[in-house]
Amino acid sequence: MQRAVRKRGDAALKAAVLIPAYNPGMDLARLAKGLAAEGVTRVIIANAGGENAAPHVFEALRAINGCHVLHAGEDMSRGRALKQGFAYIREHFPDASGIVTVESGRGFRAADIVLAVRAIEAGSDGILLGRPGGAKGTATAAGRIVRFSFGLLAGIRVADPFAGLRGYPAPTLGWLHQTRRENEACEPGVLLAAARDGIPVTEIALEPSCRAQTRVSFLSFLRVYLLLVLFASSSLVSYLVDIGLYALLIVTVFESAADPILYSTVVARVFSSLLNFALNKRVVFRDMRSDHSVLVRYIVLTLLRMLASYAGVFALTAALFIDSRIVKIGVDLVLFFVGFRVQQSWVFSQPAKR
Repeated sequence: MQRAVRKRGDAALKAAVLIPAYNPGMDLARLAKGLAAEGVTRVIIANAGGENAAPHVFEALRAINGCHVLHAGEDMSRGRALKQGFAYIREHFPDASGIVTVESGRGFRAADIVLAVRAIEAGSDGILLGRPGGAKGTATAAGRIVRFSFGLLAGIRVADPFAGLRGYPAPTLGWLHQTRRENEACEPGVLLAAARDGIPVTEIALEPSCRAQTRVSFLSFLRVYLLLVLFASSSLVSYLVDIGLYALLIVTVFESAADPILYSTVVARVFSSLLNFALNKRVVFRDMRSDHSVLVRYIVLTLLRMLASYAGVFALTAALFIDSRIVKIGVDLVLFFVGFRVQQSWVFSQPAKR
């Protein structure tokens, strides 16, 4: 089904466009004029600095109908400018159908932004990413690594996690504000949080003539890489603790027990699971809720993983005649990845607050 498309002269669109800008050129003013001509009359320029260096640009922006220029504070960054812009829209345009964020200097045209605005107007519950010119994805090595990591660890399969044109429909704005991620609206990390909380992430193909550039800065890449490492590190630490305790217990405390594999597995898993739960809840997922259902889901997962670990180690040890400590490493490595995805998508998933 094709979505209805507004044309020039139609009623003004209710979605707002938020552009954090640092030391912009006159191309930004031309972009704002193009948006006004297309019926987008809620254009917010969040000044991230540089007004003193380009006063004529900001004067031209202020003269455009529907263009709102927010003054930069001291030490304003893009993240702070975004947060300021979201707050301004929330206060002055409470009926906004959504917000389209645009990274200035990336080469997006008014037609590209309007396409995202119309997608929001047509109705959507998830985050929208603009895919320039129908490109299949970021061509750089950094982009390919991040794209692969997103698919493997978060189940997000998008062509460009660094997309500079994004749409946040009204249903996602409450979630973005409540989780304090408005300053990360242009960052790949917000997509990981969205996947965890069950918010869909989809792409909209921009016109083939779009030549917007994909920009992968070293800091952005490093931030995503560290985020993904943090996402998995608590499970890895707990895994090592579990392996270490198992190896110690099976040759000491439970060496003469009737079933040393079972007893060592249970005790080691209890200690490592408590550590894993504490790290995941507070550090990785930043879940500060006092919700007992989270603990219940985690216990269910832990029991299932423990039974799977015991069954796998027992069966493979009997079949292959290999030391159970070696077998356990392979079995639990598989369960590590399975458990990680289940924790992300079910145990610590937080319903979006809208």
